[in-house]
Amino acid sequence: MSRRFFLQSWYKLITPYKKIYWYIFRPHVRGVKCLLQCEDKFLLVKHTYGHKLWTIPGGKVKKNEISEGVVLREIKEELCIGLDNILMIGSYETSADFRYVFVEVFHSKIPEYKFTIEPVEISEVGWFRLDELPENRFYVVNKIFDMLRENERS
Repeated sequence: MSRRFFLQSWYKLITPYKKIYWYIFRPHVRGVKCLLQCEDKFLLVKHTYGHKLWTIPGGKVKKNEISEGVVLREIKEELCIGLDNILMIGSYETSADFRYVFVEVFHSKIPEYKFTIEPVEISEVGWFRLDELPENRFYVVNKIFDMLRENERS
């Protein structure tokens, strides 16, 4: 049995129990997203767990972590991309799955389209121009692109 298979199975097994916990305790969670741009294209991912929609890579901020450090760690772990510069472009709040989530959003321009996915968490990666974004995308993708546009105007 491969490590990938084990971890994917573990995610699927524990998800219903996590949702019960979230329903009872309504935790407050912090997260980050990082919009990666190379030339005129943006990187979107599909996860192996949760919804199967295109979204922007990111992750959960653990206790005593700094958001910028989490962005660097998550992008390195999930896509093997080392980021040189990141810029915070906004934030949003949501109450999905009985959790209160505060997400800080970052943007980074990278020099090449090169990446290596971490197959336990990421099932698919794609580069898209703004006028070619896939229809089956998570609702926050539009919100994050609005933040980028607003930030570029400022």
